[in-house]
Amino acid sequence: MPHTNRVFFGLLLACLGAGAVFLLQHNHGDEVLAVNRWHSPARDVFFKYATHLGDGLVCLAIGLGALLVKFRYAVQILASYGLSSLLAQLLKRVVFADTPRPAAFFKDYPLQFVDGVDILYANSFPSGHSTSAFALCLSLACIGRKPGFDLVFFGLAALAAFSRVYLAQHFLVDTLAGACLGTGVAWLVAGYLARQSGQAWPERRLRGW
Repeated sequence: MPHTNRVFFGLLLACLGAGAVFLLQHNHGDEVLAVNRWHSPARDVFFKYATHLGDGLVCLAIGLGALLVKFRYAVQILASYGLSSLLAQLLKRVVFADTPRPAAFFKDYPLQFVDGVDILYANSFPSGHSTSAFALCLSLACIGRKPGFDLVFFGLAALAAFSRVYLAQHFLVDTLAGACLGTGVAWLVAGYLARQSGQAWPERRLRGW
């Protein structure tokens, strides 16, 4: 079995619990309005770039870079990202098609937007960036196999997820669902690869094949 990653999962469960309490006690979108009032020029710049932690190109670049270290690491990162992203897109475009994003839901409210960020209006649930960020970061935490890595990589994934609310691209529930989806897929991939540890192919490197 893969490394247990107790710290990563403990933090995720804590965030899910806190998020569930908030959602039960507030109206849909209250968190977007609250965060939207927290905008500042410095935070706008920070979250504009922090959100790229969940970009597909970032996940692909890290996965391909892992080929230089160990083939298994590359497979783990790319499979976790690819499968979780595919599921997220199916949910966004088929199961929950046209779910409004904050910009559409609050069309009559003067939301603050960040310059240079393309604002989307549909296919809100779940958050694709949150899904990718958690899939990538749990994969890296599994590879690191130390509690410190759990803490660092969970923090980065949570930062990417929060950026989606800050940028008015998603609701809290979208990011929580994305976090669960990305984490779940990455954990299944890690478990599968751990069961293949006796095979030769996961341990190879690109150099010296």
